[in-house]
Amino acid sequence: MLKAPIAGGLMIGIAVAATLAMAQTQPPLHRAEAAAQLPFPAGFSIPLLSAPGPGVAAGERAFGLTWRGGNPPFSVVLTDQPPDPPGLGPAPRPGDPPRTGPMWEMQPYTVLLGAEGLREPRLPPQRVMLAPGFYRVTVTEAAGYRVAAIFRVVSLAEVPMPPSDARHAGLTEAEQETAGAVWLAAQDNRAWMFESWLRVLSVSEHYGPAQALAEALANGDVPPIASPQP
Repeated sequence: MLKAPIAGGLMIGIAVAATLAMAQTQPPLHRAEAAAQLPFPAGFSIPLLSAPGPGVAAGERAFGLTWRGGNPPFSVVLTDQPPDPPGLGPAPRPGDPPRTGPMWEMQPYTVLLGAEGLREPRLPPQRVMLAPGFYRVTVTEAAGYRVAAIFRVVSLAEVPMPPSDARHAGLTEAEQETAGAVWLAAQDNRAWMFESWLRVLSVSEHYGPAQALAEALANGDVPPIASPQP
């Protein structure tokens, strides 16, 4: 009378052992396959570059970045980006099929910088030469999902200059830099928000208002224009 339960338990044990063996021998999912089985990470975005037509000043810059959402490790790649050729539609984005044709072949992509294995949602500043033109930055998270943004690099003369203000005459360099960045971030429908963030990076480590401004801009928020407080 006890033979049937014992046999049934034996069969269940064999089935469980076989399942575990299959799980141990099954090859790991490719990153893209894993992404297909997971939902897109909530809030995964680059608020710094969320405004229409973001612009950055040309020259040798300390280029950094911060983003929101996603799961580590992250990777970041900065490439040049040809403008949208007439009649060919928008420039390709990550995951789009390759574009072919003379216009695309004449404008190859060049990788300016890349970083992998980032445990925090930020790219530490790296020196890079930015010539006038279009660029694309792509952030990839652990499951293989990507967010990308295109921005335009222009000559310094094309970047709005804050009006001279006698109230800033007695301010320190850090205070003047922060006040100018606040003003710049609010111009042209927030198009210079990323440029403002890049400008205050160097002073945000030792000046509280600059750090607060950098954090606000990283969230896509532009504070009201006001003189910084020491």
